[in-house]
Amino acid sequence: MRALFVIATSLVFAAFLVGCQKKAATKIKVASYNIQSFRAMDFSFTPQKTIRSTKNLDADLIGFQEVRHNDADASDFFADLGKQCGGRTFFAQTLQRDSFNYGIGSFSRFPARVVRELWLPGKEKLEPRKALFLEVVANGKKFYFITAHLSYEDATGELQRQQLMTILNTAEQENFLPAILTGDLNSTPDSPAIQLLQSKWQLTGIAPMTFPADVPKRRIDYVAVSDAQKIRLVSTQVIDDRTTSDHRPVIAEFELAL
Repeated sequence: MRALFVIATSLVFAAFLVGCQKKAATKIKVASYNIQSFRAMDFSFTPQKTIRSTKNLDADLIGFQEVRHNDADASDFFADLGKQCGGRTFFAQTLQRDSFNYGIGSFSRFPARVVRELWLPGKEKLEPRKALFLEVVANGKKFYFITAHLSYEDATGELQRQQLMTILNTAEQENFLPAILTGDLNSTPDSPAIQLLQSKWQLTGIAPMTFPADVPKRRIDYVAVSDAQKIRLVSTQVIDDRTTSDHRPVIAEFELAL
């Protein structure tokens, strides 16, 4: 009888542990960072400084804007950044420069794959823009990670709103949900684009100004989530880095309740 009681008690305790493990939320740290093609605030070319600054963020997922990739001198700084930060980088080209490719990119410490490179609406003679969609699996939990760099040339904000609508519609129509969006959206909180984003997704708090890095006067860099119940915000901050780029990086910590 005593042996049966011990066995039964052990089984109940084991079931309790399994239940706790299933309910335990996975914590992740996410960042958005415009790295100005590895150039500092003073526009000097400082790739190793950018890599150190990114490494210090200690983020699991990072959305990058203004990325240079596959340099002519064979120094692939973006790939090296991924290795030094303990993960892998993904790149989406938007322009071809003389000595390198230019575009946006993402970093992940988790298993991830590109599921969509999405061209965004544009205008003649304006820089072409893209959004990059990753499928990510963190501790068995699947979600999507999106980074984007919206246009800045349209003073009315209508083009940025159209670009953001294209991203949100694609996420919904292709079932790239739940999702985290990061980006230099070149839009202030009162703009049409951010008003649209707030009406559909959750912004990660009221963050400080992000641009320009030395004396920030505008908030244009963001992290947002499609489902605040499945991807729960824990905290958010803007890193006080005034020299590494012309943007300050934005960080948000989440719990995945998937």
